[in-house]
Amino acid sequence: MIDNRRTVLAALATAAVISASAVGCSAAADVADAARPASAAPSASGAAPFTLPPRTGATLTRAEAARRYQQIAARRNRAANALLAGIRDHRPWTELRALVANRLAAEDEESRQLAATPWPADVAPLADALARANMSLRPAWLKIIEAKTVGQFGRAMEAFDDDTDSDIPYRIRVLLGLPTGDSPEQPAA
Repeated sequence: MIDNRRTVLAALATAAVISASAVGCSAAADVADAARPASAAPSASGAAPFTLPPRTGATLTRAEAARRYQQIAARRNRAANALLAGIRDHRPWTELRALVANRLAAEDEESRQLAATPWPADVAPLADALARANMSLRPAWLKIIEAKTVGQFGRAMEAFDDDTDSDIPYRIRVLLGLPTGDSPEQPAA
């Protein structure tokens, strides 16, 4: 299962354009909305601040850590695959927005579990880095989810800046002796 955020983001932006084209830009408000610059206003979601739990319990063995990592990554992998399928199937932007919400929920849970798990010493810093990378993308994912028009959705996608270290899952899998993707540029989560 590949998690290539840049590919997903490019595909989502394309999907927003296709979605706008599919409706023939029938809503003049969407066209005008798309032409306006994005606001710097804070998110209106009212979402509670996201915090990570403390690490608890005895340090896992390498085998236990490998199994735990696979369990933790499974939900996010399913959500990422569902989002990619929605993009491939040219689903409407509103459905893609819902799939992004599912992906964010899965990443939030992944971050909580990564932070709370007592990893081996060499894995813990990478698990923390992955949780932080997920959290750094949260505000951008929320803007996509909060989009009320195809124009807002498209702008949120264009503004999405994923400059996180995308090879972290690959590096964790290498340390835990798990199968990896084809390359660090396309890591298996």
